[in-house]
Amino acid sequence: MEQVGPYFSFESHNYPGEFIRHVNFLGEKTPINSQLDQMDSTFVLRLGLVDQQDVSFESYNYPGYFLRHQNFRLKLNKISADQLFKEDATFKIVPGLTDSNAISFKSYNYLNLYIRHKDGYLWVMEDDNSQLFKEDTTYFKVPPKYSAEANVVPISGQTQNQNTIGLMSTSITHAENYSLVK
Repeated sequence: MEQVGPYFSFESHNYPGEFIRHVNFLGEKTPINSQLDQMDSTFVLRLGLVDQQDVSFESYNYPGYFLRHQNFRLKLNKISADQLFKEDATFKIVPGLTDSNAISFKSYNYLNLYIRHKDGYLWVMEDDNSQLFKEDTTYFKVPPKYSAEANVVPISGQTQNQNTIGLMSTSITHAENYSLVK
């Protein structure tokens, strides 16, 4: 399995300080208050399990486990050779729906569905053309909340507006420095 990028965390555009993460194997958006929270919100972007132009999110603290949608809910599941699993765990990176300096994620197998947080939970949902939907589906790519090298990354003081131009490429490739490139 090829690594597309180093470890990242993804901060909510409209809830600064809250991040995409897994809790009890379910996708959620929460503040980061502990070392476990930091690890649960850290992912490596892999080349998409189905389409290498896209990405898949592998958990930092559960290697071999990927975020995937199932019954519209994001879940953390162990990788499977099953074609449906691979499709459900593959996402297309697009410019943020409410901020072009951020990113949004479209489902590979349901192109009209985006990763959205609603009431703290992560779902794939269809764009209802509301401003709230656009905000709930927009995230900033930030340095990982947890780093084994540094042991713990500080919880507060995170810079939001990181450069995400490389993550918005439609032709993502494996680069020597593991960054996503055009």
